[in-house]
Amino acid sequence: MKTPPDVTHLPALHILTTILHLLQTTTSTILLPLAAPNVTIRREIDKSVNATMATLESKLSNVLNLTLTATLNWVSKCLGQQKKTDFRPKDDDLMAASSDTLACQAVCHFLTRVATQATGALSGRNLSLFLAELARGLRALVLAHLLKFTYSQLGGIIASKDVQRYAEIVQGWPTDDDLEHNAMEVLIDVSQLFIIKPDGLKARLAQAQGSDVAELKAFILRREDVASVEVQVVLGAF
Repeated sequence: MKTPPDVTHLPALHILTTILHLLQTTTSTILLPLAAPNVTIRREIDKSVNATMATLESKLSNVLNLTLTATLNWVSKCLGQQKKTDFRPKDDDLMAASSDTLACQAVCHFLTRVATQATGALSGRNLSLFLAELARGLRALVLAHLLKFTYSQLGGIIASKDVQRYAEIVQGWPTDDDLEHNAMEVLIDVSQLFIIKPDGLKARLAQAQGSDVAELKAFILRREDVASVEVQVVLGAF
């Protein structure tokens, strides 16, 4: 995939959702009341409309799923632009921490465009479900992405700025109750593991339970100072 996926088809979905709404409204307010005296006709109308609704809803769902897959594939490609030096800059390169990395900028620009087009094409539950799934996909991609790099102290700050941007993007989406509260906070929590001092790491691991401990330690192992006595003492205690 050399170019971003074409999501210009999304506005056409507005027509489909309008048809679904009109069909449902017409059936319940006009057709079924007219057919009330004849049970057989009423049953046939109900059966036919339900079958048509199911077909259209299935087609809508397929289009949205394909769009999600294409969108997340491009997000993964954008993240692939991340340079190892982004998170291990020279100690005196304070300019590196003054803005989002180029990979982050590419992801945010693309997702903003997709979310804008989706908002113009979908509404209600269809919109919130689509954006909620997009948010979960982004979260999973970024968590896996963070495990690919080694972080200096300054690099950890840069990484935390990037994930904060991802979280802010999602917070602006109308996901309603379809996305769990603070769903993106895990990204921010993980990025702090690259920055906080050993005492902070110990406190953070002490709060974790079960498999969460191993997952957190995997991120701590990406610290540039992981071989230091202080960090090794913390890791050895859990």
